[in-house]
Amino acid sequence: MTKFRLFNLIALAVLIIAPFWSRADAGVSVLSEDNSDITVYDSWEYGDYRVEAVSDFVPDPSSAWDLLLVLQFGLFPSSFDLQTNDDRAVYAQINSDDTLDVNELNLEELTQTALVNDANVLDNGVAVKDFGSAKAYVDGNFVYAVVDGALYAYHEYNNTFQSMYRENHTFSEDVLDAEDGRVLVKATFPTGEEQLWFYTYVANGPQEVADVPGSWTIAGEDILDGHFTDEGDIEFFSYFARNVSSRVNKTSTNPWQTQSYKQYVSWYRDASESTNLVQSMNNNTAWVDQTDHLYISNGTDVRFVASLGRNGTFLLQNDVLLWSDGYTGGIADMTGHVITKLNFAPTDANDNFVVGETANGKIVMQDLNSDEQTTLGSGAQPIVVGNDVIYWAGTDRLYRAVLYLPLALGVQIGEPIKLASSKSVFMLTDETLSYLPNESTYYTWYDSFDEVRTITPDEFDSYAQSVDDVGIKPGTLLTIDSGKKVYMVGVDGELHWIVNEETVEALYGSDWNKEIYNYRLIQLVDYDYGNELLLGDDEWEDAIEMAIQ
Repeated sequence: MTKFRLFNLIALAVLIIAPFWSRADAGVSVLSEDNSDITVYDSWEYGDYRVEAVSDFVPDPSSAWDLLLVLQFGLFPSSFDLQTNDDRAVYAQINSDDTLDVNELNLEELTQTALVNDANVLDNGVAVKDFGSAKAYVDGNFVYAVVDGALYAYHEYNNTFQSMYRENHTFSEDVLDAEDGRVLVKATFPTGEEQLWFYTYVANGPQEVADVPGSWTIAGEDILDGHFTDEGDIEFFSYFARNVSSRVNKTSTNPWQTQSYKQYVSWYRDASESTNLVQSMNNNTAWVDQTDHLYISNGTDVRFVASLGRNGTFLLQNDVLLWSDGYTGGIADMTGHVITKLNFAPTDANDNFVVGETANGKIVMQDLNSDEQTTLGSGAQPIVVGNDVIYWAGTDRLYRAVLYLPLALGVQIGEPIKLASSKSVFMLTDETLSYLPNESTYYTWYDSFDEVRTITPDEFDSYAQSVDDVGIKPGTLLTIDSGKKVYMVGVDGELHWIVNEETVEALYGSDWNKEIYNYRLIQLVDYDYGNELLLGDDEWEDAIEMAIQ
């Protein structure tokens, strides 16, 4: 299991409000939803975004996530063990009365929710006392805990964690994956051997308990990773080799059979940093082999992605795979297809942009639709929170960039083209031509007509033509007949009146009035009027979500 990212429109709506909430003079505390204090010590405006210094210290190790968890939740890395399963992150807390709490962190909205409070831990009906360690895992409505190396499942009806393995424990367990009531654990025996075990959970206890054939290792060998695939199989790496265990259609004491493949993770890399060898996410696995080649698998198909070199790194996220050779990098989809190559090392991404760091320590954001790059500052390990906030660790403190609406939307911009024999200009997007109806609309998308490329009639005829004209670019601010009301063109194609200056500044920054287009009413006959936007209004989040999705 590994770090995750999840694009969430509600998170975007909440975080678009956040720039206004966090507008503070140096040293003024901004109260977040979970009653943690994040202090803005200094801020700098840069047109489309604002940079803020939000801490006055850097803990060791200086990771942006570590800093953010300390500031937002008061959670120091040494005091808790955060476990992620696909798009959810949870941790367990041991109480003084030998009960267990489980909390979930929403790393998009930076909020915390209690899943379990004051639950007793029962081993074959006997309360466990004086336990020293606990990790929590979540799968839908199922909550699990590994307490002192033993796996327990939560029973809500009597608020207890009950042991999954009913016999005497001779091994310690570590959860590798949990999906649809199924749990895959790595069992480690006292003499060093390891083996995968498979549980199916129901309310009154495990329905199935079985070892995974072919997963036994001798002491000194290691099971590096294991997860469930889309087909219900189990894919894992044991002693460097890739294996897939499948359920066979015949009666057997153990209906699983395992196939080992001549596909390996690198034995040259440091196995103690296993995430630099193999990662699993959403039924997919990515790994680096002994020649430093990066591969991805869905359990059935294996695809080559890139050559990383000895110092290369990678990060498997919900729907993309990021990689770097230490200086440059790229993004691939779950089939291994390279979406784009980058001139920096990527560290995080969402649907609209990717962030990373250059060889000389600059923090860079690249729009995935336009490929436009923005340098945000200096530091390391930038991360994306929601759809418009980027955090990174500086040498002296934690910084964040708050993107204003036009930059955060990430609207796809096609190429302007025309025929030599005509003045008509079209936007070419995904092999489709759309007509740009007038000059005023053109300038909401492009800076000048120098960007227009003239093509041959044969090339023009090779593209499909859209029945719809290109509209005004979403995010554009405009007035009607030089009136005082300012409207935003939403992604929904509607005009949204921004009620006051406070609201427009929260969305566009202090320079919001430097680029406002004026239209005659007759030019806007095809546009409907959407919900008005007013900061703090009860329906503010719903109105923003409707306008941007």
